[in-house]
Amino acid sequence: MDINLNQLKKICIDFFRLAGTGFSLWDENRNNIFSYPEKHVSFCKAIRDNKNLYMKCAVSDKKGLDEVDRTKKPYIYTCHMGLTEAIVPILQDDEIAGYLMMGQIAEKEKIDEIVKIINNLKDSSQYKQKLCKSLEESTVYSREKIEYCVNILKVLIDYMNLSYVFERNNSSVFSRAKKYVSDNIASQVKPKDICKSIGISQSTLYKEIKKNAGTSPERFIKEAKIKKAKSLLSQTSLSISEVAERVGIPDVNYFIRVFKSETGLPPLKYRKKSIGEVQ
Repeated sequence: MDINLNQLKKICIDFFRLAGTGFSLWDENRNNIFSYPEKHVSFCKAIRDNKNLYMKCAVSDKKGLDEVDRTKKPYIYTCHMGLTEAIVPILQDDEIAGYLMMGQIAEKEKIDEIVKIINNLKDSSQYKQKLCKSLEESTVYSREKIEYCVNILKVLIDYMNLSYVFERNNSSVFSRAKKYVSDNIASQVKPKDICKSIGISQSTLYKEIKKNAGTSPERFIKEAKIKKAKSLLSQTSLSISEVAERVGIPDVNYFIRVFKSETGLPPLKYRKKSIGEVQ
């Protein structure tokens, strides 16, 4: 997913001024790309001071994202501390290309429940007081207003797709993937790394590499590494371990096995044969 960040930031700021609640953009691999406001609300900031509670936040978000992946529909849910959040999928060609997450909101009808959750924590009374005080500073909406905001987000996503704030550039996916692999051949490249770098879903990557190279991304990466290794063996005097490192396979014994499996020759024999052919 390619993003016009300047335009997105303007939309985020306008939404915040209108609705009073922030949101964040996440890619299809669940990496946070942008948030507004950048700072967490006081309540969530206080929660993050407690490692155990913060870990539960990640679990709540994962459950929400999993539900959106399953249904491909917006999902409003309550986190472990009782705050209400929402996730709206960014759909392109019926595939999830990212997510807009809205929160964190104290639902008017659930304030008493949130206070009860705070009081039941096995923490100091001072920490509980801190949470209760920060809760008073939180955005408080009715359930109905939260649903209105989610509907606005859905409209915003349609607008951003139509105005190319979010854009898929499928025609150059293969060339961009190929360049990424070439530029990072010395690293242990994985398909998810390519997706994250060029902003596409894994399904799009598999489809484009299959169409252009007739193979899977994993096989495509391996073939690129072997091709580079063959070049280094025939054109340089680097040791086998150095060649292995240059192609992102630091375990030299594993490199030798893979190279022999792919070429029919161990690296040293390949080098001798290729030098002989050149001479």
